[in-house]
Amino acid sequence: MQTTLQIRGLPRSLETDGWWLNGPRHDPPDTRRGSAGQRDGRDARLLALVVLVGLGDLLFWHLHGAPGGLPFALMAAALLGAAAALAGDRSGLARAGAILGIAALPVLEQVQALSLAFLLAGLAAAITALHRPGKAAGEMAHAAWVFLRRWPVGGLRALAVVARDRATRPRAPVRSHCMRDALRNWALPAGGALVLLGLLAESNPVILRGLDDLLSTGRLLDELPERLCVWAGIALIAWPVLDRADAGPRPPAGAPRALPGVNAGSVLRALWVFNGLLAVQTLTDASILLGGASLPRGMTLAEYTHRGAYPLLVAAVLAGLFALAAQPFLAERRVLRPLMYLWLAQNVLVCLAAGLRLKLYVDSYGLTLLRVHAAIWMALVAAGLVLLAWQVLRQHARGWLVLRGAGLAAAVLYACCFVNVSGLVARYNVTQAAPMGRGLDGDYLCGLGATAAAGLAAGLDARPDVRDALPCRIDGPRTGGWRNLGFRSWRVARYLASAEATE
Repeated sequence: MQTTLQIRGLPRSLETDGWWLNGPRHDPPDTRRGSAGQRDGRDARLLALVVLVGLGDLLFWHLHGAPGGLPFALMAAALLGAAAALAGDRSGLARAGAILGIAALPVLEQVQALSLAFLLAGLAAAITALHRPGKAAGEMAHAAWVFLRRWPVGGLRALAVVARDRATRPRAPVRSHCMRDALRNWALPAGGALVLLGLLAESNPVILRGLDDLLSTGRLLDELPERLCVWAGIALIAWPVLDRADAGPRPPAGAPRALPGVNAGSVLRALWVFNGLLAVQTLTDASILLGGASLPRGMTLAEYTHRGAYPLLVAAVLAGLFALAAQPFLAERRVLRPLMYLWLAQNVLVCLAAGLRLKLYVDSYGLTLLRVHAAIWMALVAAGLVLLAWQVLRQHARGWLVLRGAGLAAAVLYACCFVNVSGLVARYNVTQAAPMGRGLDGDYLCGLGATAAAGLAAGLDARPDVRDALPCRIDGPRTGGWRNLGFRSWRVARYLASAEATE
Protein backbone atom coordinates (compact mmCIF):
# COMPACT_ATOMS: atom_id res chain seq x y z
CA MET A 1 0.00 0.00 0.00
CA GLN A 2 1.48 3.31 -1.12
CA THR A 3 1.29 6.22 1.30
CA THR A 4 1.80 9.90 0.62
CA LEU A 5 4.03 11.94 2.88
CA GLN A 6 2.28 15.13 4.06
CA ILE A 7 4.12 17.99 5.78
CA ARG A 8 1.64 20.16 7.63
CA GLY A 9 3.24 23.58 7.86
CA LEU A 10 6.84 24.63 8.11
CA PRO A 11 8.82 23.13 10.98
CA ARG A 12 9.33 25.62 13.77
CA SER A 13 13.10 25.28 13.69
CA LEU A 14 13.23 26.19 10.00
CA GLU A 15 10.80 29.06 10.54
CA THR A 16 13.03 30.45 13.28
CA ASP A 17 16.29 29.88 11.43
CA GLY A 18 15.02 31.31 8.13
CA TRP A 19 13.59 34.55 9.41
CA TRP A 20 16.24 36.47 7.47
CA LEU A 21 14.60 35.45 4.18
CA ASN A 22 11.86 38.02 4.83
CA GLY A 23 14.24 40.95 4.37
CA PRO A 24 16.47 43.13 6.51
CA ARG A 25 13.61 45.11 8.06
CA HIS A 26 12.01 42.14 9.81
CA ASP A 27 13.04 40.90 13.20
CA PRO A 28 13.20 37.20 14.08
CA PRO A 29 9.88 35.96 15.37
CA ASP A 30 9.57 35.32 19.05
CA THR A 31 7.69 32.05 19.34
CA ARG A 32 7.11 32.33 23.06
CA ARG A 33 4.51 34.49 24.86
CA GLY A 34 4.95 37.64 22.71
CA SER A 35 7.97 39.82 22.12
CA ALA A 36 10.34 40.91 24.84
CA GLY A 37 9.46 44.56 24.25
CA GLN A 38 5.78 43.88 24.83
CA ARG A 39 6.50 41.94 28.00
CA ASP A 40 8.80 44.68 29.30
CA GLY A 41 6.20 47.37 28.56
CA ARG A 42 3.46 45.37 30.24
CA ASP A 43 5.61 44.69 33.30
CA ALA A 44 6.53 48.37 33.54
CA ARG A 45 2.87 49.41 33.40
CA LEU A 46 1.93 46.86 36.06
CA LEU A 47 4.76 48.05 38.30
CA ALA A 48 3.68 51.67 37.85
CA LEU A 49 0.10 50.66 38.65
CA VAL A 50 1.19 49.01 41.90
CA VAL A 51 3.16 52.12 42.90
CA LEU A 52 0.21 54.40 42.12
CA VAL A 53 -2.18 52.22 44.11
CA GLY A 54 0.19 52.31 47.07
CA LEU A 55 0.51 56.09 46.81
CA GLY A 56 -3.27 56.45 46.59
CA ASP A 57 -3.66 54.33 49.72
CA LEU A 58 -1.18 56.58 51.54
CA LEU A 59 -2.91 59.77 50.39
CA PHE A 60 -6.59 58.90 50.76
CA TRP A 61 -7.03 55.94 53.11
CA HIS A 62 -5.89 57.65 56.31
CA LEU A 63 -8.01 60.76 55.86
CA HIS A 64 -9.80 62.15 58.90
CA GLY A 65 -12.53 64.50 57.77
CA ALA A 66 -12.88 66.29 54.46
CA PRO A 67 -9.86 65.88 52.15
CA GLY A 68 -7.71 68.86 51.28
CA GLY A 69 -6.33 69.67 47.88
CA LEU A 70 -2.79 68.40 48.40
CA PRO A 71 -3.60 64.65 48.06
CA PHE A 72 -5.45 65.24 44.79
CA ALA A 73 -2.63 67.38 43.39
CA LEU A 74 0.02 64.85 44.40
CA MET A 75 -1.97 62.00 42.87
CA ALA A 76 -2.38 63.90 39.60
CA ALA A 77 1.37 64.66 39.54
CA ALA A 78 2.12 60.99 40.18
CA LEU A 79 -0.13 59.94 37.29
CA LEU A 80 1.64 62.35 34.96
CA GLY A 81 5.04 61.19 36.21
CA ALA A 82 4.15 57.54 35.63
CA ALA A 83 2.89 58.31 32.13
CA ALA A 84 6.12 60.22 31.41
CA ALA A 85 8.23 57.33 32.70
CA LEU A 86 6.47 54.95 30.31
CA ALA A 87 6.52 57.32 27.34
CA GLY A 88 9.22 56.92 24.74
CA ASP A 89 9.34 60.62 23.82
CA ARG A 90 9.51 63.00 26.79
CA SER A 91 10.00 66.20 24.84
CA GLY A 92 6.51 67.38 25.85
CA LEU A 93 7.03 66.82 29.58
CA ALA A 94 7.78 70.48 30.38
CA ARG A 95 4.64 71.65 28.62
CA ALA A 96 2.58 68.92 30.29
CA GLY A 97 3.96 69.81 33.72
CA ALA A 98 3.12 73.48 33.23
CA ILE A 99 -0.46 72.61 32.22
CA LEU A 100 -0.95 70.35 35.23
CA GLY A 101 0.61 72.91 37.59
CA ILE A 102 -1.83 75.60 36.48
CA ALA A 103 -4.76 73.17 36.69
CA ALA A 104 -3.80 72.06 40.21
CA LEU A 105 -3.83 75.55 41.75
CA PRO A 106 -7.63 75.73 42.21
CA VAL A 107 -7.79 72.40 44.07
CA LEU A 108 -4.93 73.51 46.33
CA GLU A 109 -6.96 76.61 47.11
CA GLN A 110 -10.19 74.75 47.95
CA VAL A 111 -11.58 71.30 47.15
CA GLN A 112 -14.90 71.77 45.36
CA ALA A 113 -16.60 70.45 42.27
CA LEU A 114 -15.26 73.25 40.05
CA SER A 115 -11.65 72.89 41.19
CA LEU A 116 -11.77 69.10 40.78
CA ALA A 117 -13.16 69.57 37.27
CA PHE A 118 -10.23 71.87 36.41
CA LEU A 119 -7.77 69.34 37.83
CA LEU A 120 -9.31 66.49 35.83
CA ALA A 121 -9.39 68.49 32.60
CA GLY A 122 -5.85 69.74 33.21
CA LEU A 123 -4.58 66.21 33.77
CA ALA A 124 -6.20 65.04 30.53
CA ALA A 125 -4.65 67.99 28.69
CA ALA A 126 -1.25 67.30 30.28
CA ILE A 127 -1.33 63.62 29.30
CA THR A 128 -2.28 64.64 25.77
CA ALA A 129 0.53 67.22 25.61
CA LEU A 130 2.97 64.55 26.81
CA HIS A 131 2.00 62.13 24.05
CA ARG A 132 1.53 64.81 21.38
CA PRO A 133 4.45 67.25 21.70
CA GLY A 134 4.42 70.17 19.33
CA LYS A 135 0.82 69.73 18.18
CA ALA A 136 -1.49 72.66 17.57
CA ALA A 137 -3.83 73.78 20.33
CA GLY A 138 -6.97 72.79 18.44
CA GLU A 139 -5.78 69.26 17.72
CA MET A 140 -4.52 68.82 21.27
CA ALA A 141 -7.82 70.05 22.71
CA HIS A 142 -9.71 67.55 20.54
CA ALA A 143 -7.43 64.69 21.65
CA ALA A 144 -7.78 65.71 25.30
CA TRP A 145 -11.57 65.77 24.95
CA VAL A 146 -11.59 62.30 23.37
CA PHE A 147 -9.38 60.95 26.17
CA LEU A 148 -11.53 62.62 28.83
CA ARG A 149 -14.67 61.01 27.42
CA ARG A 150 -13.08 57.54 27.37
CA TRP A 151 -11.37 57.84 30.73
CA PRO A 152 -14.29 56.84 33.05
CA VAL A 153 -14.77 53.50 31.28
CA GLY A 154 -11.19 52.94 30.13
CA GLY A 155 -10.28 50.70 33.06
CA LEU A 156 -13.48 48.66 32.74
CA ARG A 157 -12.84 48.21 29.02
CA ALA A 158 -9.35 46.94 29.76
CA LEU A 159 -10.79 44.38 32.19
CA ALA A 160 -13.35 43.32 29.58
CA VAL A 161 -10.61 42.85 26.97
CA VAL A 162 -8.54 40.73 29.37
CA ALA A 163 -11.57 38.60 30.26
CA ARG A 164 -12.46 38.13 26.59
CA ASP A 165 -8.92 37.17 25.64
CA ARG A 166 -8.72 34.64 28.43
CA ALA A 167 -12.08 33.17 27.45
CA THR A 168 -11.13 32.79 23.77
CA ARG A 169 -7.50 31.74 24.28
CA PRO A 170 -6.91 27.99 23.92
CA ARG A 171 -5.98 26.34 27.14
CA ALA A 172 -2.35 25.29 27.29
CA PRO A 173 -0.85 22.83 29.74
CA VAL A 174 0.81 24.42 32.73
CA ARG A 175 4.54 24.36 32.30
CA SER A 176 6.74 23.78 35.26
CA HIS A 177 9.42 26.14 34.00
CA CYS A 178 7.06 29.14 34.54
CA MET A 179 6.99 28.48 38.27
CA ARG A 180 10.71 27.83 38.24
CA ASP A 181 11.40 31.11 36.44
CA ALA A 182 9.19 33.02 38.89
CA LEU A 183 11.00 31.54 41.88
CA ARG A 184 14.39 32.23 40.34
CA ASN A 185 13.51 35.86 39.54
CA TRP A 186 11.69 36.77 42.76
CA ALA A 187 13.33 34.66 45.49
CA LEU A 188 16.24 37.02 46.06
CA PRO A 189 14.32 40.35 46.05
CA ALA A 190 11.44 39.00 48.15
CA GLY A 191 13.64 37.23 50.70
CA GLY A 192 16.10 40.11 50.92
CA ALA A 193 13.26 42.60 51.38
CA LEU A 194 11.84 40.56 54.28
CA VAL A 195 15.25 40.38 55.96
CA LEU A 196 15.88 44.11 55.45
CA LEU A 197 12.42 44.98 56.71
CA GLY A 198 12.98 42.92 59.85
CA LEU A 199 16.26 44.66 60.55
CA LEU A 200 14.76 48.09 59.96
CA ALA A 201 11.80 47.32 62.20
CA GLU A 202 14.14 46.57 65.10
CA SER A 203 15.82 49.96 64.76
CA ASN A 204 12.83 52.07 63.69
CA PRO A 205 9.85 52.20 66.08
CA VAL A 206 7.65 53.82 63.41
CA ILE A 207 8.12 50.87 61.05
CA LEU A 208 7.65 48.44 63.92
CA ARG A 209 4.38 50.01 64.98
CA GLY A 210 3.17 50.14 61.38
CA LEU A 211 3.91 46.43 60.97
CA ASP A 212 2.09 45.66 64.22
CA ASP A 213 -0.95 47.59 63.03
CA LEU A 214 -0.83 45.99 59.60
CA LEU A 215 -0.43 42.45 60.89
CA SER A 216 -3.09 42.84 63.53
CA THR A 217 -5.56 40.18 62.41
CA GLY A 218 -8.73 41.90 63.58
CA ARG A 219 -7.93 45.28 62.08
CA LEU A 220 -6.64 43.75 58.85
CA LEU A 221 -9.82 41.74 58.34
CA ASP A 222 -12.03 44.71 59.22
CA GLU A 223 -10.31 47.08 56.80
CA LEU A 224 -9.64 44.65 53.98
CA PRO A 225 -12.96 44.89 52.05
CA GLU A 226 -13.08 48.69 52.08
CA ARG A 227 -9.40 48.95 51.32
CA LEU A 228 -9.70 46.60 48.36
CA CYS A 229 -12.47 48.81 46.98
CA VAL A 230 -10.22 51.86 47.30
CA TRP A 231 -7.36 50.04 45.58
CA ALA A 232 -9.62 48.86 42.78
CA GLY A 233 -10.96 52.38 42.25
CA ILE A 234 -7.47 53.86 42.09
CA ALA A 235 -6.36 51.15 39.66
CA LEU A 236 -9.34 51.75 37.36
CA ILE A 237 -8.56 55.48 37.32
CA ALA A 238 -4.82 55.03 36.80
CA TRP A 239 -4.77 52.29 34.16
CA PRO A 240 -6.18 54.34 31.24
CA VAL A 241 -3.42 56.89 31.88
CA LEU A 242 -0.73 54.21 31.83
CA ASP A 243 -2.18 52.30 28.87
CA ARG A 244 -3.31 55.34 26.92
CA ALA A 245 -3.52 55.21 23.14
CA ASP A 246 -3.34 58.58 21.42
CA ALA A 247 -6.60 59.88 20.06
CA GLY A 248 -6.82 59.89 16.31
CA PRO A 249 -6.55 63.03 14.24
CA ARG A 250 -9.38 65.47 14.43
CA PRO A 251 -12.05 64.56 11.88
CA PRO A 252 -12.59 67.16 9.16
CA ALA A 253 -15.49 69.45 9.87
CA GLY A 254 -18.29 68.86 7.43
CA ALA A 255 -20.77 71.38 6.22
CA PRO A 256 -23.17 72.45 9.00
CA ARG A 257 -26.58 70.90 8.69
CA ALA A 258 -29.53 73.22 8.64
CA LEU A 259 -32.23 72.58 11.22
CA PRO A 260 -35.71 71.70 9.98
CA GLY A 261 -37.64 74.87 9.22
CA VAL A 262 -34.55 77.10 9.28
CA ASN A 263 -33.95 78.83 5.95
CA ALA A 264 -33.35 82.33 4.67
CA GLY A 265 -37.06 83.19 4.59
CA SER A 266 -37.84 81.86 8.05
CA VAL A 267 -34.76 83.57 9.52
CA LEU A 268 -35.80 86.90 7.98
CA ARG A 269 -39.32 86.70 9.39
CA ALA A 270 -38.08 85.46 12.76
CA LEU A 271 -35.63 88.35 13.09
CA TRP A 272 -38.36 90.92 12.36
CA VAL A 273 -40.70 89.36 14.94
CA PHE A 274 -38.03 88.70 17.58
CA ASN A 275 -36.56 92.20 17.32
CA GLY A 276 -40.01 93.71 17.71
CA LEU A 277 -40.71 91.70 20.84
CA LEU A 278 -37.33 92.54 22.35
CA ALA A 279 -37.85 96.23 21.58
CA VAL A 280 -41.04 96.17 23.67
CA GLN A 281 -39.21 94.35 26.47
CA THR A 282 -36.28 96.78 26.41
CA LEU A 283 -38.48 99.88 26.46
CA THR A 284 -40.58 98.45 29.31
CA ASP A 285 -37.52 97.66 31.43
CA ALA A 286 -36.01 101.07 30.77
CA SER A 287 -39.22 102.88 31.76
CA ILE A 288 -39.60 100.90 35.01
CA LEU A 289 -36.00 100.41 36.14
CA LEU A 290 -34.63 103.77 35.02
CA GLY A 291 -37.61 106.04 34.40
CA GLY A 292 -39.60 105.23 37.54
CA ALA A 293 -42.77 104.09 35.73
CA SER A 294 -45.45 102.47 37.87
CA LEU A 295 -45.80 98.69 38.03
CA PRO A 296 -49.03 96.76 37.45
CA ARG A 297 -51.40 96.78 40.40
CA GLY A 298 -50.48 94.26 43.08
CA MET A 299 -46.85 93.75 41.94
CA THR A 300 -43.97 95.05 44.03
CA LEU A 301 -40.58 96.10 42.68
CA ALA A 302 -38.94 93.14 44.47
CA GLU A 303 -41.32 90.69 42.79
CA TYR A 304 -40.73 92.37 39.43
CA THR A 305 -36.96 92.14 39.74
CA HIS A 306 -37.03 88.54 41.00
CA ARG A 307 -39.39 87.23 38.34
CA GLY A 308 -37.49 88.73 35.43
CA ALA A 309 -33.80 88.09 36.13
CA TYR A 310 -33.50 84.37 35.38
CA PRO A 311 -36.03 84.15 32.49
CA LEU A 312 -34.24 87.01 30.73
CA LEU A 313 -30.95 85.14 31.09
CA VAL A 314 -32.48 82.01 29.56
CA ALA A 315 -33.89 84.13 26.71
CA ALA A 316 -30.45 85.54 25.99
CA VAL A 317 -28.93 82.04 25.83
CA LEU A 318 -31.64 80.91 23.41
CA ALA A 319 -31.00 84.03 21.35
CA GLY A 320 -27.36 83.06 20.97
CA LEU A 321 -28.32 79.54 19.85
CA PHE A 322 -30.74 80.99 17.30
CA ALA A 323 -28.00 83.27 15.98
CA LEU A 324 -25.67 80.30 15.52
CA ALA A 325 -28.35 78.33 13.65
CA ALA A 326 -29.16 81.31 11.39
CA GLN A 327 -25.56 82.15 10.40
CA PRO A 328 -25.39 80.02 7.21
CA PHE A 329 -28.23 82.06 5.68
CA LEU A 330 -27.04 85.60 6.45
CA ALA A 331 -25.36 86.00 3.07
CA GLU A 332 -28.48 85.16 1.06
CA ARG A 333 -30.25 88.46 1.76
CA ARG A 334 -28.69 91.84 2.43
CA VAL A 335 -31.08 92.80 5.21
CA LEU A 336 -30.39 89.71 7.31
CA ARG A 337 -26.99 90.80 8.62
CA PRO A 338 -28.15 94.21 10.01
CA LEU A 339 -31.15 92.53 11.60
CA MET A 340 -28.81 89.99 13.23
CA TYR A 341 -26.63 92.81 14.63
CA LEU A 342 -29.75 94.46 16.05
CA TRP A 343 -30.89 91.14 17.51
CA LEU A 344 -27.58 90.53 19.26
CA ALA A 345 -27.35 94.11 20.54
CA GLN A 346 -30.83 93.91 22.03
CA ASN A 347 -29.96 90.65 23.75
CA VAL A 348 -26.90 92.28 25.30
CA LEU A 349 -29.27 94.95 26.65
CA VAL A 350 -31.49 92.13 27.95
CA CYS A 351 -28.52 90.74 29.91
CA LEU A 352 -27.79 94.21 31.32
CA ALA A 353 -31.44 94.59 32.32
CA ALA A 354 -31.37 91.18 34.00
CA GLY A 355 -28.26 92.25 35.91
CA LEU A 356 -29.93 95.47 37.01
CA ARG A 357 -32.96 93.52 38.21
CA LEU A 358 -30.67 91.22 40.15
CA LYS A 359 -28.93 94.19 41.78
CA LEU A 360 -32.23 95.67 42.90
CA TYR A 361 -33.27 92.32 44.33
CA VAL A 362 -29.97 91.97 46.20
CA ASP A 363 -30.41 95.46 47.63
CA SER A 364 -33.80 94.42 48.98
CA TYR A 365 -33.15 90.86 50.17
CA GLY A 366 -29.40 90.44 50.49
CA LEU A 367 -26.72 88.50 48.69
CA THR A 368 -26.65 84.71 48.33
CA LEU A 369 -24.35 82.24 46.63
CA LEU A 370 -26.94 81.58 43.93
CA ARG A 371 -27.25 85.29 43.15
CA VAL A 372 -23.48 85.61 42.84
CA HIS A 373 -23.46 82.68 40.43
CA ALA A 374 -26.31 84.25 38.46
CA ALA A 375 -24.40 87.53 38.13
CA ILE A 376 -21.34 85.68 36.83
CA TRP A 377 -23.39 83.79 34.25
CA MET A 378 -25.12 86.98 33.13
CA ALA A 379 -21.75 88.60 32.48
CA LEU A 380 -20.54 85.51 30.62
CA VAL A 381 -23.66 85.37 28.43
CA ALA A 382 -23.35 89.06 27.59
CA ALA A 383 -19.66 88.64 26.70
CA GLY A 384 -20.53 85.59 24.60
CA LEU A 385 -23.11 87.58 22.65
CA VAL A 386 -20.52 90.29 21.99
CA LEU A 387 -18.11 87.62 20.72
CA LEU A 388 -20.87 86.22 18.54
CA ALA A 389 -21.56 89.63 17.03
CA TRP A 390 -17.85 90.09 16.30
CA GLN A 391 -17.70 86.66 14.70
CA VAL A 392 -20.61 87.52 12.43
CA LEU A 393 -19.07 90.87 11.58
CA ARG A 394 -15.64 89.44 10.72
CA GLN A 395 -17.13 86.28 9.19
CA HIS A 396 -14.98 83.94 11.26
CA ALA A 397 -15.65 80.21 11.37
CA ARG A 398 -17.70 78.71 14.16
CA GLY A 399 -14.58 77.13 15.59
CA TRP A 400 -13.20 80.62 16.23
CA LEU A 401 -16.25 81.42 18.37
CA VAL A 402 -16.25 78.08 20.19
CA LEU A 403 -12.56 78.30 21.07
CA ARG A 404 -12.72 81.87 22.36
CA GLY A 405 -16.04 81.44 24.12
CA ALA A 406 -14.81 78.32 25.90
CA GLY A 407 -11.55 80.05 26.77
CA LEU A 408 -13.38 83.05 28.21
CA ALA A 409 -15.66 80.85 30.31
CA ALA A 410 -12.74 78.75 31.53
CA ALA A 411 -10.73 81.84 32.47
CA VAL A 412 -13.61 83.36 34.44
CA LEU A 413 -14.43 80.11 36.24
CA TYR A 414 -10.74 79.51 36.93
CA ALA A 415 -10.47 82.94 38.58
CA CYS A 416 -13.61 82.22 40.62
CA CYS A 417 -11.89 79.20 42.18
CA PHE A 418 -9.61 81.58 44.10
CA VAL A 419 -12.42 83.81 45.44
CA ASN A 420 -13.92 83.02 48.84
CA VAL A 421 -17.50 83.65 47.75
CA SER A 422 -18.96 82.49 51.07
CA GLY A 423 -16.84 85.01 52.93
CA LEU A 424 -17.82 87.81 50.54
CA VAL A 425 -21.53 86.97 50.93
CA ALA A 426 -21.26 86.94 54.72
CA ARG A 427 -19.37 90.24 54.90
CA TYR A 428 -21.71 91.98 52.43
CA ASN A 429 -24.88 90.90 54.21
CA VAL A 430 -23.58 91.97 57.62
CA THR A 431 -22.25 95.36 56.53
CA GLN A 432 -25.20 96.23 54.24
CA ALA A 433 -28.06 94.96 56.41
CA ALA A 434 -29.12 98.22 58.05
CA PRO A 435 -28.06 100.69 55.31
CA MET A 436 -30.31 98.90 52.79
CA GLY A 437 -33.24 98.92 55.19
CA ARG A 438 -33.51 95.16 55.70
CA GLY A 439 -32.88 92.71 58.49
CA LEU A 440 -30.07 90.20 58.80
CA ASP A 441 -30.80 86.67 57.60
CA GLY A 442 -28.91 84.92 60.36
CA ASP A 443 -30.09 81.41 59.45
CA TYR A 444 -28.64 81.70 55.97
CA LEU A 445 -25.33 83.09 57.27
CA CYS A 446 -25.03 80.21 59.73
CA GLY A 447 -25.25 77.72 56.87
CA LEU A 448 -22.46 79.19 54.75
CA GLY A 449 -19.79 76.96 56.26
CA ALA A 450 -16.43 77.36 57.95
CA THR A 451 -14.79 79.27 55.08
CA ALA A 452 -17.24 82.14 55.68
CA ALA A 453 -15.96 82.66 59.23
CA ALA A 454 -13.31 85.24 58.27
CA GLY A 455 -15.74 87.33 56.20
CA LEU A 456 -18.34 87.16 58.93
CA ALA A 457 -15.80 88.21 61.57
CA ALA A 458 -14.68 91.15 59.42
CA GLY A 459 -18.29 92.21 58.89
CA LEU A 460 -19.09 92.01 62.59
CA ASP A 461 -16.00 94.07 63.41
CA ALA A 462 -17.29 96.76 61.07
CA ARG A 463 -20.89 96.45 62.33
CA PRO A 464 -20.85 95.32 65.98
CA ASP A 465 -24.45 96.53 66.40
CA VAL A 466 -25.82 93.54 64.45
CA ARG A 467 -23.84 90.94 66.38
CA ASP A 468 -26.86 89.99 68.50
CA ALA A 469 -28.94 89.29 65.38
CA LEU A 470 -26.76 86.30 64.48
CA PRO A 471 -28.25 83.15 66.08
CA CYS A 472 -25.04 81.11 65.90
CA ARG A 473 -21.29 81.30 65.87
CA ILE A 474 -19.39 80.08 62.83
CA ASP A 475 -16.16 78.39 63.82
CA GLY A 476 -13.19 78.46 61.53
CA PRO A 477 -12.02 75.42 59.56
CA ARG A 478 -10.13 72.75 61.42
CA THR A 479 -7.68 70.44 59.74
CA GLY A 480 -6.66 67.01 60.98
CA GLY A 481 -3.34 66.91 59.13
CA TRP A 482 -1.62 67.69 55.87
CA ARG A 483 -4.11 65.56 53.92
CA ASN A 484 -6.95 67.91 54.94
CA LEU A 485 -5.12 71.17 54.40
CA GLY A 486 -6.38 73.72 51.88
CA PHE A 487 -4.91 77.14 51.24
CA ARG A 488 -8.23 78.92 51.72
CA SER A 489 -8.88 77.13 55.02
CA TRP A 490 -5.39 78.03 56.15
CA ARG A 491 -5.96 81.72 55.33
CA VAL A 492 -9.29 81.78 57.16
CA ALA A 493 -7.82 80.09 60.24
CA ARG A 494 -4.86 82.47 60.23
CA TYR A 495 -7.14 85.53 59.99
CA LEU A 496 -9.28 84.32 62.88
CA ALA A 497 -6.21 83.58 65.01
CA SER A 498 -4.79 87.06 64.40
CA ALA A 499 -8.18 88.66 65.14
CA GLU A 500 -8.42 86.80 68.46
CA ALA A 501 -4.87 87.81 69.35
CA THR A 502 -5.65 91.51 68.88
CA GLU A 503 -8.79 91.42 71.07
